[in-house]
Amino acid sequence: MSKDYQLSFCMVCKNRTYTLQEGIYCSITDADPTFEKYCPDYNFDEEERNKLLQEKRLFHENLVSRSENFTDNLFKTRVTYYEYHKTTPDNKTQAPKKIELKNSFSFYQLLSFLVIILFIGRLLPLAKGTINSISSTNAILICSIIGLILSIIKPFKYFQKKLNKTRILIDANGITIIDQSIIYWQDILMISLKKVPKKHVSKYLVISRITAKQDIEYNIDKLNVSSKELENKIRLFRK
Repeated sequence: MSKDYQLSFCMVCKNRTYTLQEGIYCSITDADPTFEKYCPDYNFDEEERNKLLQEKRLFHENLVSRSENFTDNLFKTRVTYYEYHKTTPDNKTQAPKKIELKNSFSFYQLLSFLVIILFIGRLLPLAKGTINSISSTNAILICSIIGLILSIIKPFKYFQKKLNKTRILIDANGITIIDQSIIYWQDILMISLKKVPKKHVSKYLVISRITAKQDIEYNIDKLNVSSKELENKIRLFRK
């Protein structure tokens, strides 16, 4: 396992100790953690975890307060946070092995829109003329447009596959965001939804970790789930 995974236990363990030279290490072994999945000497320090959680909540509240007090005639950014509280999922709900969240790019929506635009563009000139204007030339042109649409189906499907690749993977181990390493459930201190109104309200999944002060933020505006659906999916696995 990674060092962050091991430290996510150590930082909220009553057996931890700390020095400026060595950082956090085990007071029982006087060494850095070496366990793989679980430490046999782990003694959960609930008070320390609650302290870290409270510090993070105060940090978010401070960001909200500063955004509400910030006034600008051009940009008014009022940040809000909604915490995804840890709950026990319904036993009747069978969690899948994993959940893959992708961009909500729809090939068929795009293709339908393109067809409508092309035919409207062709029918508008015809509406100004007479029935006699629908000649064989027009028929050939319409057939050509249909042929063009059919010819671009394959490239569209290729780009759809590229754009629709998995952005967030949720499973029993934790949450993996594209191009980043896995964030283990043990290391997750808090999960929140951050809303930032600009031209439109942008939504971000915010993951606060035990082993890092910096939050991980990922824009979920283009995912194929709503923020509420995302919360429910996370609850299926969250430990």
